[in-house]
Amino acid sequence: MHAVSEGAINRTDHPAFLGVLQDSVIASRNSDDTLALLILKLQNLDRLNTSFGHHAGDSVLSCVASRLSEELGSRARVIRIGASRFAVLLRGLKDDTHAVLAGNKIERMFSAPISIDTQEIHLQICQGIALYPEHADSANTLLLQAESALKQATVKGRSLEVCNAEVCRTEEGSARVESSLATLIQSGRVETYFQPQIDIRTGNPVGAEALLRCQDNDGVFLPPDIVVAAAERMNQLTDVTFIVLNAALRNCVEWGSNIATPNVSVNVSPSTLKDPDLVESIVSVLGLWGAKPQNLTIEITESTFMEDPKQSFSVMSKLNELGIRVAVDDFGTGYSSLSYFKSIPAHELKIDRSFVLGMLENTVDRKIVRTVINLAHEFGLEVVAEGVEDEATLELLRDLGCDIAQGYWFAKPMPEARFHTWLDKRQ
Repeated sequence: MHAVSEGAINRTDHPAFLGVLQDSVIASRNSDDTLALLILKLQNLDRLNTSFGHHAGDSVLSCVASRLSEELGSRARVIRIGASRFAVLLRGLKDDTHAVLAGNKIERMFSAPISIDTQEIHLQICQGIALYPEHADSANTLLLQAESALKQATVKGRSLEVCNAEVCRTEEGSARVESSLATLIQSGRVETYFQPQIDIRTGNPVGAEALLRCQDNDGVFLPPDIVVAAAERMNQLTDVTFIVLNAALRNCVEWGSNIATPNVSVNVSPSTLKDPDLVESIVSVLGLWGAKPQNLTIEITESTFMEDPKQSFSVMSKLNELGIRVAVDDFGTGYSSLSYFKSIPAHELKIDRSFVLGMLENTVDRKIVRTVINLAHEFGLEVVAEGVEDEATLELLRDLGCDIAQGYWFAKPMPEARFHTWLDKRQ
């Protein structure tokens, strides 16, 4: 990595960027001032690459770098930290208001189209902001909070989101989770809960989604996102993932008496998806419990899929060839293009709960759900709707032709023993 100077634009990897961020945190601590970390993501870069070619995408990135450098001035440190992400470090701020003003300035900066090879290209950007020391006391935590704010902005459909102080207080235990994670794993406090999935046509359960749950030493449940983030930083995410996978397949085999063709869904994170041994390990766990490949669905979020389509396609195709089902989770919150959609090696789409929850009152959400269902069926994919919390929503999904429903209307996520009891009662 080249040295990063004030106002410079560099492409760096994640660990190297953490070093730069750590230096900035130390400098702010020594001078007793506020440091803002703003993470900017180009939401439609993959679509631009598909439409105009990778040359245009590279030109867009260069233009973004130049605009950020020119408009924010020498006091800002701007670093490209991913295929479609930039980090902006701003020191000497008084409070989050000044950080928001910088974010608004960036938003206005990219409201005008970029001209690339006579083409007018409109950028869609999303920003997450976190402050030291208000939201974090270390570089790792500051990055986590900024990423969390970016995720919230994406979920809410906003272009800018500042880290929520209340959420920060909840996540202050993240460092403690890191230090105790190995103990929590060994003591069995990393558990697997199950939420049933229901065939909308018949009303019968067809399986469940396996969900990570973790209790601290006081028996308090920790937010799954914090556990996953801590496990990733401690290089224990594979261990956590396979705790869930093992429990999922062991239970799925036992459901056979209550479900004709049982299926269990397991989420796979972006970093786990890059594990070269992932597919082989999944096959090994299938063999361990005598489960059939079609008993398992691996869920990959749309944002993960779009972050690195080539890698995602490769893994999904290998799973597909083995007969393992693949689902694209949180569909509708990302920016998949039809060029990807028409050849995606998946079996089902899961409509994000944010659209399902609002579809009774919001005509736009209802149109999105209808469109996704129709489009998925055109490509031979099943559709799972998350967030079904009342009978009216279920009936509307049935009218729209949705295949499978999941949500509190049927049951909340529950430990394996309670889920077995729930299945027995349904039978």
